[in-house]
Amino acid sequence: MSPWNSKNANRIHWQSNTKALLLSILAVITFTILASCSDNPSLNSAELNNPTQSDSGIRTLAVTGVGEIEITPNHAILSLSTSCTAKTSSIAREECAVSMTAIFDELARRGTPPKNIKTTGFRISEKTAWKDGRSERIGFEISNSISVRLDDFSIISELLDSLVKVAGDTLRINGFRYDADGQDEQALTAYTKAVEEAKTKAESLSRSAGVDLGDILTINTGGQAVTPSLRTGVAMMEAGDMVGTETPLTPGVQTISKTVVIVWEIE
Repeated sequence: MSPWNSKNANRIHWQSNTKALLLSILAVITFTILASCSDNPSLNSAELNNPTQSDSGIRTLAVTGVGEIEITPNHAILSLSTSCTAKTSSIAREECAVSMTAIFDELARRGTPPKNIKTTGFRISEKTAWKDGRSERIGFEISNSISVRLDDFSIISELLDSLVKVAGDTLRINGFRYDADGQDEQALTAYTKAVEEAKTKAESLSRSAGVDLGDILTINTGGQAVTPSLRTGVAMMEAGDMVGTETPLTPGVQTISKTVVIVWEIE
């Protein structure tokens, strides 16, 4: 074979191999694009036209239901403490002991049973002041904290005012709220009402849309008890010093609210 024929044959062979390689690459790219389109739900026209269809192809209907229960408080929780400051811890402790004893005596006089009184904290801390570039001890502070359950609402206003009088400036009223027993049972009732509301909504929506409800796929819960509370402090203590004027309080009502989100399969 002449050198020219040999060179021409090599060129034809190279062009053939190059063409085959390009066709192979094109086939791989085409397959990748098609596979990506089939795996992407956003490119599927059937799913675009059906926004309630899940990734698994199941059509769903999600509905939220809310259940509320109003309850009347049957007791109050009073959180208070005595706070005393003196040059020595023993003097501060003695002053706080006298004040807390007077508080206990007043609670007993008002008919509060000992089981309704609980100590929640006792602290001794050093009081310091910055002087001449250094910290100096100026005394000690002692606080004694208790929590009291009050079942008789008729005595609360007068009790608060009398506590201010017997404990004086050592008294700190840290919190006050009305509460109710049996809230766990009431919460279950609120959940039942929430489920009933969600079911009623789902049945109405399915009839309007011309579909049938299938099985329940998921149920998610939420919500919390909303408890009105009255924070007390200096304003209440000042009111106690006013002759002939009781501190005004009212229990009101509590609302327990629970929420459910239920997802049905639709046919």
